[in-house]
Amino acid sequence: MSELRGIAGPASEIEVLSHDSGLQRPDLGLFETLSDVLKESDADGIPVPMLMPAATDGRLFARLGIQTYGFLPMLLPETLDFAATIHGPDERVPVDAINFGAGAIYRLLQRYGRTL
Repeated sequence: MSELRGIAGPASEIEVLSHDSGLQRPDLGLFETLSDVLKESDADGIPVPMLMPAATDGRLFARLGIQTYGFLPMLLPETLDFAATIHGPDERVPVDAINFGAGAIYRLLQRYGRTL
């Protein structure tokens, strides 16, 4: 809120209509493992943490203090306008992208299972 007030100026009015608080300090401890799995799956890939400006069920787990990660590995063709298909009438991803993601998640589960 302080950042918004600083940008909008003191004469503006800001009203919060809805707020789901997340964890105050997200734990990125699994990020290195997720990055390694992606780099193994796609040598040209560059894993980058991102703040997603949308809602997920992760916000409900945050209330319980549970850290969640949005890990959706897909290798999409450059010709696919993925942003245009999200939640649209023709929402889709190629079968190869699903296979890529399933393989990456399988490798993640194998690696994570060894650390327990």
